[in-house]
Amino acid sequence: MTTTSGDPPALPALLELLNSQDLGNRLRAVNKARELPGPEALTLLQRAIHDENARVRYAAISQMGTLSGVDPNLLLPILQRSLREDPEFDVRAAAAAALGDLKQPQALADLLEAYRRETEWLVRFSIIAALGELGNPAAFDTLVEALQDKSELITTAAAAALG
Repeated sequence: MTTTSGDPPALPALLELLNSQDLGNRLRAVNKARELPGPEALTLLQRAIHDENARVRYAAISQMGTLSGVDPNLLLPILQRSLREDPEFDVRAAAAAALGDLKQPQALADLLEAYRRETEWLVRFSIIAALGELGNPAAFDTLVEALQDKSELITTAAAAALG
């Protein structure tokens, strides 16, 4: 991939990197998505979330809550599916965090349902933090319940979300 200093990377070159067998190239492509306009970044990230490597999926999902110029309604189903279905807990945690970043009320039901089924503390922590970001009173009972969690980090996040 050749770009002159200061020039944003071209989407076709990044898509080519994303198709590489080399993990480092795929991660580089996802990290370079930050330099693309939102809609182009989304094109790249949508492909990256299907990568076989969890680090690539994590890197892609982590950026989705902060994409500018992209309709949140395009991002919601992607993040909801990752929260529900990704086999790696850290990818699910990133999806929960990104849902919180979007601050879309439609994410509430998915976050509450995921909190009930999730056993990984990091995902539960991210869900509680996301519920705090949403600020929806319908999350009150779940946040109060989280105050009783065994993990001090989760109870702290729940207290912050309620405060």
